[in-house]
Amino acid sequence: MTVLVNVGAIILVMAYLCMVIMGYATEGPRYQFRFDASQPANSLRRLLVGLGVRFAAGLVEFSKRVMDPLYEASAQVGDWIAERAGEETQQKYRSRFM
Repeated sequence: MTVLVNVGAIILVMAYLCMVIMGYATEGPRYQFRFDASQPANSLRRLLVGLGVRFAAGLVEFSKRVMDPLYEASAQVGDWIAERAGEETQQKYRSRFM
């Protein structure tokens, strides 16, 4: 019995993640919350998906802010290594990247 509950929970989580991904892909990070009193279940679903989309947008923005300095630092480290390499390596580097 617990296996069925676990499988059902996994299926619900996967369906929710798919709806969040589709919502982010179609409407972007500015997913609109719409409440319709005649369809409360659909409105609740839209609210939950909207919260997931906003959370995903926050994660994307956070990862951009974290990764940008790392990309810049890796380019600087590559330049530093190329400057200290032998003449042959420097010529290969210049011919490939400049």
